[in-house]
Amino acid sequence: MWSTFGDIRCINPSQKTKDLFSQLGVPVRWYQPIKYDNPVQERFESHMAIFREAYQQGLDNVLIFGGDVELSSVKDFTGRMKLAVNFMRKEPWDLFYLGCTPQMLSPFQRVQGYNTVYKVHTRGLYACVVSRSFISKIMHTQFYGQSMDDMAMGSDNAYAILPTLFKQKNTVKTLTDSKVVANIVITVSTGFVILLVLYLFNPHNRLVWLVLLAMVMILVLLFLD
Repeated sequence: MWSTFGDIRCINPSQKTKDLFSQLGVPVRWYQPIKYDNPVQERFESHMAIFREAYQQGLDNVLIFGGDVELSSVKDFTGRMKLAVNFMRKEPWDLFYLGCTPQMLSPFQRVQGYNTVYKVHTRGLYACVVSRSFISKIMHTQFYGQSMDDMAMGSDNAYAILPTLFKQKNTVKTLTDSKVVANIVITVSTGFVILLVLYLFNPHNRLVWLVLLAMVMILVLLFLD
């Protein structure tokens, strides 16, 4: 199963992640990133270094894991992993996500003939197979502030197995997160002020309902950010 991948790398793994791969029998190689003051650049350069190495070695693909990756709660990991591998062996693709969260504003669709494989636009390269064709498109890109996730989002040939096989530790925000609470309070307060002003000027204005809908969308995006 793991022989499908030209190389398997994990960036700056935690001990828990190392133990997980040992249990799964994943023949992974660790990658220790070069430190940058900007964490976005550090992540970008780490991925690009792995991509370029894989390309120079003539590999068809490389599977990259983040250092804090965990197994999801999905059942039959081996069976679902084989389904993903079967797709990758038969179909053309640029990116294949073994772990991701499809973006709410970027609809994903099931691939005909594959019940658990979807075409997606998503963020997160913490459990992703990257093809040589995708690497060839981006390998000469220099860092100018963009994130690697943004570059991956630009692919129109990305797929994922859903529900996902892997998840990233502590990526789900909750109401106990102070930053989330602050963002919600600010957003809701601002929204209600706008609604009140609109209502006072014209209580029958449909724009009030549009603003209310916009508030709901903003709240959703706060949790997906």
